[in-house]
Amino acid sequence: MSKLYKNSTEYFKEVSPKKQLEINSNFLKIYDATEYSNDIIFRNTTKSSLTLDLSGTSKHLTVMDGIISDTLTHPGDICQIPAGLEARFAWEVLGDNQKSIMVEFNQDLFKSYCPELISENFLGGHLRPGNFTTQAALASTIKILVDVSKHNSGGGHLIVDTAIRLFAIEVATNHWTREPLPLHYSKKFDRRIRRAVDYVEAHFCDNISLSTLTGVSGLCATRLINLFKEATGSTPYVFLINKRVNHAIYLLRITDLPLSQIAFDVGFADQQHMCHAFRKQVFRTPLSFRPSVAYG
Repeated sequence: MSKLYKNSTEYFKEVSPKKQLEINSNFLKIYDATEYSNDIIFRNTTKSSLTLDLSGTSKHLTVMDGIISDTLTHPGDICQIPAGLEARFAWEVLGDNQKSIMVEFNQDLFKSYCPELISENFLGGHLRPGNFTTQAALASTIKILVDVSKHNSGGGHLIVDTAIRLFAIEVATNHWTREPLPLHYSKKFDRRIRRAVDYVEAHFCDNISLSTLTGVSGLCATRLINLFKEATGSTPYVFLINKRVNHAIYLLRITDLPLSQIAFDVGFADQQHMCHAFRKQVFRTPLSFRPSVAYG
């Protein structure tokens, strides 16, 4: 029988009653936990959370918004749980216990620590959901937060703020959606469409075909296109192109990468394909988004 938690904090405090790490921030909490085999459900969570496996291997069954993942987790793997997304975790630790770090945060974190990266659309998005997978850069920033919290208690506020900003930038840049997606907060939308949207969010840089999305969603092509447009306002193809354009704009603003490299990085066939998509979607050229180029 699964145990229900109305907020992930309830579970975090239960498994680490005296191990909440002190850090100078109102926007995130860090828990140093020792976990054992368990079966839990998070529902109506108001904050997003990340769990980093530090030691121990487990057989893990995750049901996140109806999507089932059955994996073997290892030290260094991270689980990503968005706010508002119902999730069940049933796992068997293959050993005495499993040491984990849990980070819980809300969107005010980004407003305070990396406001230059966020927008109204960003705040309408959410943490990308994901069962335990290897996320090396994210794991490193979490470990830095833990180290800072343990060794800078009561002082070193500049170091603490720098560590939190590093974490916020990593999440905002690589693990957060950039379009408003009400699918995760409304039961009226078909969960099969949610699976298709999540797949595009996670793999927009790859070659995604309509047949790929029919396989992910379990819908035929016609039904998928109709339901997808009803839920998001665009067809799967336009949604994918918009995702690539938006991420290309982000890279244009924060890097000096050549257009050909950005086109490749975000999933376009070549620079010409990307320029065509920009003219069609935002009525501007990619270069007009460079900070050094004035647009009039």
